[in-house]
Amino acid sequence: MSEDSALLCTGSDDTHVRLWDLRAHGSVKSVQVLCEARDAITGVRVDGHEITTASADGSVRTYDVRAGQLRTDAIGVPIGCLGMTFDRQCTLAACLDDTVRLIDKPSGELLQSYRGHRNHSFRTGACVAPDDTHVIAGSEDGHVFVWDLVESDSVSQFDAHAAAVTAVVAFTSEGARA
Repeated sequence: MSEDSALLCTGSDDTHVRLWDLRAHGSVKSVQVLCEARDAITGVRVDGHEITTASADGSVRTYDVRAGQLRTDAIGVPIGCLGMTFDRQCTLAACLDDTVRLIDKPSGELLQSYRGHRNHSFRTGACVAPDDTHVIAGSEDGHVFVWDLVESDSVSQFDAHAAAVTAVVAFTSEGARA
């Protein structure tokens, strides 16, 4: 949702991302449809005038709605979860090949990969710590993994649930942030 709560952005298994005008009197109207994905939308992040999406088609797409531009970063494997660093400079893509990837948002360059967890059958959660120092991801075997963001070294792993960890949220003293 936009900061002024006027626009809502949704993504779906129908491969479309829709922007909705919530100020429309009488009925909510779709004002724009982004339809470049070839498979289900698995993540949507809005940051000012940019919309970043992840898809099961293996691509991260960044739309600059103000400039009318699109940049596609082809990962090549289905993406199950999309995150962002708190400084908004990097995108996090949890992929269905047991790898979480950190991508430089302006250039699309792969900065780092994180491995050790199980994520190849379905969506597991991943996020970045509020101080941008660690990457945290769930695993299909019920574990949670923590890596150093820069070095990609495993910092911690622990048994969290009896089944797959499908959601991970980072907290600050102000509350949920990722």
